[in-house]
Amino acid sequence: MITSAESAIKFLPRKELRRGCHGKRVTLLYSRKNDTPVACANVLQAEQCIYLEYRKDVIAYECRPPTLCRGTTVFNADFLVHLKTGSRVYYKVLSPRFREMPDAQQAMNAVETMLLDSGYFFHWIEHAQLPNSIITQNLQYLYHHSLAGSESSAQRVCQLVSDVQPNRTDLKTLIDMDVATSDICYAIFQGHLSVNLNQKLTLSTHIWRQS
Repeated sequence: MITSAESAIKFLPRKELRRGCHGKRVTLLYSRKNDTPVACANVLQAEQCIYLEYRKDVIAYECRPPTLCRGTTVFNADFLVHLKTGSRVYYKVLSPRFREMPDAQQAMNAVETMLLDSGYFFHWIEHAQLPNSIITQNLQYLYHHSLAGSESSAQRVCQLVSDVQPNRTDLKTLIDMDVATSDICYAIFQGHLSVNLNQKLTLSTHIWRQS
């Protein structure tokens, strides 16, 4: 018989990041949603932070949250994501060849059982589900260049775009109007203005406002 003590999940702090994977330096990313720098063990985690900053349903997140343990089952999630709905979801990015490893499915089943038994939500992320490199590069550019922008300035940019018929312009036109790049990027990243993220951002990139 399993007692309540044996079935309870233990939360163990992760080791402090002194260096990244394979001896590389730790990647630090300033998080607007968390209002603090986030330490990432690798470039992939830093890219995931950008996606979480971009998602409108996410209000905050933890990178490398505490380890979850129950018995012999151990789970190191990449992120604990706090949603607007009030839910919290653990995210884990699977390596490209994870499913080829012996007992991979058994290990996943054990983790899923542990989390579900305790009422926790989780999501496995396959590499094939990650955005392509162009989207990643565009979001990185928009995020880092938007950090000096503000909501009030972004609204002024939106009004400029609205004054152009049919609510569409390009990046060069806005820059030629002495609009700060940070304010343009802020408006796009926050969803006030739209671009095609599947195409590399250039001065001729079309920018529009949804009617």
